[in-house]
Amino acid sequence: MVNDALLHFHGLRLDTGDFVVMPNHVHALLTPYPDFELENILHSIKSYKANQIQALRGTSGRLWMNESHDHIVRDGEELIRIQEYIRANPTKAGLRSDESVLYSARYALQ
Repeated sequence: MVNDALLHFHGLRLDTGDFVVMPNHVHALLTPYPDFELENILHSIKSYKANQIQALRGTSGRLWMNESHDHIVRDGEELIRIQEYIRANPTKAGLRSDESVLYSARYALQ
């Protein structure tokens, strides 16, 4: 469900890059389009998915943390470093392949 949400606004409000969805957190490379704020996009994704997940679980209350840790990717070298971090994160956390979802994007560096 979360990976579908991360791809929902791709090409509309942002470009979705690599991401990993893990049991207790998400790492994602997202590039918002000029007329859209990352904070608002993340709020939309979290709110919509929280309601769906809570309905499926029959629960209520807080699902997501309020904060996010944003980093600006300044060049191709940093992009590669962050991609490697995202891809290695499930293994580093000791997860099996069925305990996370990894999405790899293609990038056109300018």
